[in-house]
Amino acid sequence: MTSNKYYQYNQLSYSPSKREIRILRLLPHQNSEKICCELLHVDLDAALPYEALSYCWGSSVLEEQIICNNTQLKITRSLHEALLHLRDDKEPRLLWADAVCINQNDTQEKNRQVGMMRDIYRNAQRTVVWLGEGNYSSDAAMELLHR
Repeated sequence: MTSNKYYQYNQLSYSPSKREIRILRLLPHQNSEKICCELLHVDLDAALPYEALSYCWGSSVLEEQIICNNTQLKITRSLHEALLHLRDDKEPRLLWADAVCINQNDTQEKNRQVGMMRDIYRNAQRTVVWLGEGNYSSDAAMELLHR
């Protein structure tokens, strides 16, 4: 059940022995149009296997809503499209996506997390790249690259 409250970020822990990040647990769609997820705090050096999402931010307008930890969270259309395409039918998927996993309204946190991004991508199982919705031209280009 979702409430009308908006997601409030909890502080991440910082110490020389613990570099905490957030991981997005993207829940299966289960015949729902709404994107539902959870944000987990994990130690970067002992994190669960996750995928880093690299995507084209596009417009910075927060016009889409997802359900995060049973509250509403506004995100960009580009990230929304990526999450729609990346979520599984049955299994949750662990992702790191900067616009959600970093509190964009906390400058101190952003600075710390940006300083860790090299390790965030390095520690990821793999990096998934989202360039946007495909069309005939992009499909033809991908086919050419494949050959």
